[in-house]
Amino acid sequence: MIPGPQDPQFEHLVLTVLQESSPDGVLVVDEMRRWVLWNTRFVDMWGLPPDVVESRSSARALEFVRSRLKDPVDFEARVLDYYRNSRAKGVDLVEMSDGRVFERHTEPLVTPDGHLRGRLWFFRDVSSMVAERDQAQRHAYLSELRLRTIIEATPDLLFRMDRAGNYRDVMGATGELMLPPSRIVGRNIRDMGFPAPTVQTILACIGSALDTGTIQSSTYSLQFQGMERHYEARYVKIDSEEAVAIVRETTQQVQESRRARQLEASLIQAQKMEAIGTLAGGIAHDFNNILTAIIGNASLVKMGLSPTDPAAGPVEEILFAGQRAQTIIRRILTFSRHEEPQRSRVSLSAVTRDTLNMMAATLPSGVRIESDCGHSGHLISGDAGQIHQVVLNLCTNGVQAMENRGVLSVSVATVSVDAPLRAVSGEVLPGRYERLRVADTGPGMDEATAARIFEPFFTTKAHGAGTGLGLAIVHGVVNNHGAFMRLDTAPGSGARFEIYFQPLPGEPASPEHPVPPGPSARKILLVDDDPSVARLGRQLLETLGYKVNAFTSPVLALDGFLSDPDAFAALVTDYSMPGMNGLDLAAHMRERRPSLPVVVLTGYGTPATQARARTMGIGPLLGKPFSASELARAIQGALSS
Repeated sequence: MIPGPQDPQFEHLVLTVLQESSPDGVLVVDEMRRWVLWNTRFVDMWGLPPDVVESRSSARALEFVRSRLKDPVDFEARVLDYYRNSRAKGVDLVEMSDGRVFERHTEPLVTPDGHLRGRLWFFRDVSSMVAERDQAQRHAYLSELRLRTIIEATPDLLFRMDRAGNYRDVMGATGELMLPPSRIVGRNIRDMGFPAPTVQTILACIGSALDTGTIQSSTYSLQFQGMERHYEARYVKIDSEEAVAIVRETTQQVQESRRARQLEASLIQAQKMEAIGTLAGGIAHDFNNILTAIIGNASLVKMGLSPTDPAAGPVEEILFAGQRAQTIIRRILTFSRHEEPQRSRVSLSAVTRDTLNMMAATLPSGVRIESDCGHSGHLISGDAGQIHQVVLNLCTNGVQAMENRGVLSVSVATVSVDAPLRAVSGEVLPGRYERLRVADTGPGMDEATAARIFEPFFTTKAHGAGTGLGLAIVHGVVNNHGAFMRLDTAPGSGARFEIYFQPLPGEPASPEHPVPPGPSARKILLVDDDPSVARLGRQLLETLGYKVNAFTSPVLALDGFLSDPDAFAALVTDYSMPGMNGLDLAAHMRERRPSLPVVVLTGYGTPATQARARTMGIGPLLGKPFSASELARAIQGALSS
């Protein structure tokens, strides 16, 4: 039988002949630095005794050869450096104490799937070559080796190229290449799959470097496995025919620069929003005082009119207009300051109607709204401002999808789900829900587009026509509320969004009615620096049956209270007043009467103000403008607590 290529004995024989016939000393170690393979030439070059060889120990071999080295410290440092940098490869000279010089080569042993299995070392005796050179040649040879070592250690890639774009050599950090150097050398840049503009730029820079002798530079980006990678290159003339392209990857720097710009833009936006919030707070405080006087006085007039009185209609219109203005101010405050969402009992029907009423004045003339928001009175737990944003974004998205012409259908209903329904995230389980539905008669979406519409910054609109954040915000709010969203769409069939909220237990919400105040003998201390609000507050409280001492100065109010602390059933005070705010006033009064019930009015309540009120045992701040029933309920809540 003649051994074939697949015969292990034959393969072992070939390997043995190759290693023993090599003029170089060869050593292969595994990942634990134990000897795996070596040849006789290696043992002879280093004069290793049998016991060291048989131990297969790199540590024992190093200890043995120390006395044979001209510079053992440098030798060991280089060996340890290669082991620490397990993927490094290189070439250098080793000078022996007896005058011999070895050229040392090393590189890692890596499997095709990228696993490190060990390291290859081989040594060539170049003593005669070095000895035969004169001193200048020796220095030149050593300089060349040092240069090769530096090139191998550089993080840059060096491509030696001619004017036509042919690769003549590849050096440097070749481990960063997508292809091995052997598959690059000899090829033309036009055959590498680079974009045509990039190829033209590189060839132009090479030509300019060869013609002028000056260093040229360029930047470009390439796509590898779906990822964009960025590079900067410098082109240096070598001779009349060739130049070297020194290429460095700058992907990390470009990404960091982009992140820095994004952070800077976010900071600027945050500063803008902070300024807007501060401005809006000041406007809201003053405007809410005006609205309080308008709505409050209209309420007093209405209370004195019968339903058939001719003035009842105009008064009702005044109240409705005031309430719309109140809603607008609250929306401005909600969207101009960054606050944690405040969950409360919310009527989905009421928020949806409020949003549609606010949108009515801004809708294009070609859009008709069909709404049905009056058949559901069940409450949900949510943040009214965020739910308003959801309705507004869905409606705006529908209007834009229809290109300002079509029918937008909006409805709220209590529904029962009998079988699980597939949702954008998860599924809607069987049960009872409050469902918001927004549908448009636009062009609809294909499956690929529908799968991406909730991604931040994704938009199908023309550049500058949208931010791509509207539906992403909707998705985030829905998830934060523990709700579920469904999307039904197809090309030519419009789009229908459905959001399912868990209802709160209990009966549907009923309309609010004024709350009777209780014993008429109770006296209220009312403080507000705006005279019109103070007068209105006095009238509302007296209409509800309370006795009232009203002040427009917190200092005078404190003096009046301290003269007879037990004369007042409760303090009703504005928060923002010159000289002393409402919480400070309440704190001074409670020093004399710790159990004093307090109601704080505000046109603009910050989270810090609300937090301090809670620590003082004061209930929720009553926002301006307020109705008679809201004021009565707040006072009764303070008295009962």
